[in-house]
Amino acid sequence: YPLCALAVSDERPGRHLCGLVREYLVQEKGNLSADYEPVGERGLLIIMDRAQDAAVPLMHDYSYQAMIHDHMTVEGNALIIPGEDGAEPTKFVFTDDPNWEFLQLENMSAVNEIVKDKFKEFKEEQAKADPDDFAKAIRNIPKKKEKVPTAWPLV
Repeated sequence: YPLCALAVSDERPGRHLCGLVREYLVQEKGNLSADYEPVGERGLLIIMDRAQDAAVPLMHDYSYQAMIHDHMTVEGNALIIPGEDGAEPTKFVFTDDPNWEFLQLENMSAVNEIVKDKFKEFKEEQAKADPDDFAKAIRNIPKKKEKVPTAWPLV
């Protein structure tokens, strides 16, 4: 059955109408063939007063999080990244991303500018870094691998 969203100032008529629609659908369900399987996502029935702005309940959030959920495969708090050439898909947990906390609710029009600014800051910080520190870090990679438990994935 569809979800019933009431957007009216006096919900009694809306609830009554929603109940009538559900009763009708229950009756009609008996007329479906035994092998019927619903396809796709559950529908949404919006019941609202004509005096209200009809566009408001239909507006969609254009946040970073909403776009990910709309255009990518998400399971719980993880993004499912398809594997290449038949490889198993990988899960990327959103909270593992240091940018997620400040980007998730940002409007997509702002996300591009925020990411550009963060990348610019990163490049400026890296330009100030001592090249000897990079060489030292690269030489220490084998030592760090030895300390990492084998159950941890190496990135």
